[in-house]
Amino acid sequence: MSDYKKTSEISMEELNHQGGRICKELDSMGYNPATVCAIIHMAHLSAGIAVNRGFSDWMLEKQVNRR
Repeated sequence: MSDYKKTSEISMEELNHQGGRICKELDSMGYNPATVCAIIHMAHLSAGIAVNRGFSDWMLEKQVNRR
């Protein structure tokens, strides 16, 4: 059985917290506010989820492990 949370188990408060954490992390990496907004917006459009620095590596790892 998977340990992943179902979407219905994630509260709006938790989503807001994680979204804020990701925005702060992008800000600390030197992105200006408009760029942070664009990154979050594009992530939402393309994947339906917020991304962080490790997302690309995580996706690559998941794809490699499927083989």
